Amino acid sequence: MGAEFNVEGNPSFENGIQIVWDTVSTDALKTCPRLYQLAIREGWTPKGTNPHLFFGLLTHSAFETYEKAIADGMSHEVSLRLAVRHTLEKSGERKDISKCLNCGAYRPFIAEVPTEQLVCGQCGGSAFRNLKNHFVPWESDDSNKNRWNLLRTVIWYLDNYKNSTEKTVILEDGKPAVEVWFRLELSIVTPEGTRYLLTGHIDRIVDYAGGKWFTDIKTSKNTISNNFFHKFTPNNQMSQYTLAGKVVFDEPLMGGIIDGAQVAVTFSRFQRGFVERTKGQMEEWLRDIQIWIKMAEQYAKDDYWPMNDTACSHYGGCRFQGICGKDPVIRNQFLKTHFERRKWNPLEDRNA
Repeated sequence: MGAEFNVEGNPSFENGIQIVWDTVSTDALKTCPRLYQLAIREGWTPKGTNPHLFFGLLTHSAFETYEKAIADGMSHEVSLRLAVRHTLEKSGERKDISKCLNCGAYRPFIAEVPTEQLVCGQCGGSAFRNLKNHFVPWESDDSNKNRWNLLRTVIWYLDNYKNSTEKTVILEDGKPAVEVWFRLELSIVTPEGTRYLLTGHIDRIVDYAGGKWFTDIKTSKNTISNNFFHKFTPNNQMSQYTLAGKVVFDEPLMGGIIDGAQVAVTFSRFQRGFVERTKGQMEEWLRDIQIWIKMAEQYAKDDYWPMNDTACSHYGGCRFQGICGKDPVIRNQFLKTHFERRKWNPLEDRNA
């Protein structure tokens, strides 16, 4: 298939072997080594904006803005306005465009093409106006995960939990424990003798009921029930975030406070659940993840990543199912047509 796009020059790799692992990487590896090869090592991602991923990223970013404002002593109302403004600004981009004066549709600005020669692809109109540095809102083809429902979810969520009893932990440097970046050294080493690392970002760490917990929000179009929370035990991400407390507080966290958000066309609804981990569960997960990483080391040495074809149809189908279903000789051609590439480096500190 394609060259190992993310391996060369990436500090998370050493001689073709990934040495720094986040939950995106370990999730992919545990699901299917071929998925890990395509998504992480080769960096393939579907063209266009994934509405579910973009919606989730902006939701977490809005809550981060809110919690930092609260930690700075601002009121709920002021913090909420800051979160909404942040969401409005991030859910779009500024660009040079040509706007159809008939239906309002946008098209890329092309300097060498006069506006009178343009034809609108939506309404067939020919009247356009060129706009420089114009803000173009995010347009989603998903009826649930779109800009309007994003704003509604942010506002309703923050209003719903404004009087919640958990309190954001203040770290030793005086900063709130929001978007906490961690690096955890493992006991296993690479062939070069380098220790493997686990790394990641925790949205928020709070004091609740006499213990420290991480918080996370998960969105779904379906009704949030007890079954929704059952899927987080066992769960790779939840276990790694719990273990990350060893870096921040010298001991694992109690677990996670998970807020499930049902995002429908006309409403957003919330329900809270708790994901706990015992010492024994954490020891087992830590042993397992080190075995998985050593398996990846062997795959890298062999330069072959086997396909787990029992996982292809899980959760609505793997995004690479159509690629892996092709003959190996022509897969790369289809990848280049339907996917694009992006760098993935778990060592990037989003707070830096």
